[in-house]
Amino acid sequence: MPVPEPVKASNGLVYQSNSKHTLGGLGNRPNAGIEPKNSLSLFENSISLTVKGKESKARYTMDSNGDIHRFSPDNTGGFHWSGSTADPKNKLELPNDIRAALRKQEGWKIK
Repeated sequence: MPVPEPVKASNGLVYQSNSKHTLGGLGNRPNAGIEPKNSLSLFENSISLTVKGKESKARYTMDSNGDIHRFSPDNTGGFHWSGSTADPKNKLELPNDIRAALRKQEGWKIK
């Protein structure tokens, strides 16, 4: 598990891995994406997103390959990695409104 304990990231937010996104981890299942080893670094570069005038609860970042990673709130004030468009088995499907907001707000070119 990349980040087993809660840590305050450089963006000021708390991050911790969720074991269901680690192979062999507690709660891991076939339809759960696998968290990348560099998830903390990705999270530190994540952004909040305004979708249709409302702030999204999830945060997003784009990696060096142009893939999008999502981080979801963990209901304790922190966040955990929760999917990637790069995952070969459980690819994160971005809804059209999220895609549009990422393009508009961040100027990202999404694959």
